[in-house]
Amino acid sequence: MTHPPSDPPKPETPRADIVVRAGFPEAQRDRAAALYWQAFQGKLHRLMDPEAKALSFLRQVADPDFAISALGPDGRLLGVAGFKTAEGGFMGGEMADLRAVYGGFGAWWRGLGLSVLERPVTPGILLMDGIMVEASGRGQGIGRALLTAIKQTARG
Repeated sequence: MTHPPSDPPKPETPRADIVVRAGFPEAQRDRAAALYWQAFQGKLHRLMDPEAKALSFLRQVADPDFAISALGPDGRLLGVAGFKTAEGGFMGGEMADLRAVYGGFGAWWRGLGLSVLERPVTPGILLMDGIMVEASGRGQGIGRALLTAIKQTARG
């Protein structure tokens, strides 16, 4: 009986030139929105298309206080782990934010649809709210390092 070759082991830690830190640099806000859209557009595109408006909304509501990022040696955002607590979340937003991007009617039906995806969080709980690593950074331990940092954040 032959067995398929196993995948090579994944690194436990990212490359030494990767920095994992709380939040994300304001200069990388567009990149954070793009990584989120890339990771979740399959789930969200019917509610948030067209893409340009989706990215505009995500840029507007991305909250670095509820994110941990991995930055490359050039400062480029390679990955983000978002989380949610009772105080807020990585990708939140209000009806006013939706209205600013999609107009009144567009905000109304999108808000209804997005509310179905909303998960309430009780005080004292940290809810993982997405992890995104750019394609070129996958398999380098970046996701694992982000998960480790999220666990440390959750433990307080």
